[in-house]
Amino acid sequence: MCIEVGIQDTPLAPVLVFNLFNGLGGMAMIAAWWGIWHIVLGLTLTTV
Repeated sequence: MCIEVGIQDTPLAPVLVFNLFNGLGGMAMIAAWWGIWHIVLGLTLTTV
């Protein structure tokens, strides 16, 4: 259940940043790094 929620929230973050916050650069970078973190952590947890 946690993996499914993470997969759904990652694409939602840039949509919210660009629609609600006029694409602020700092917020977009945080959303991008958070998506990368989901990928890295998910791959790490599946190999352990």
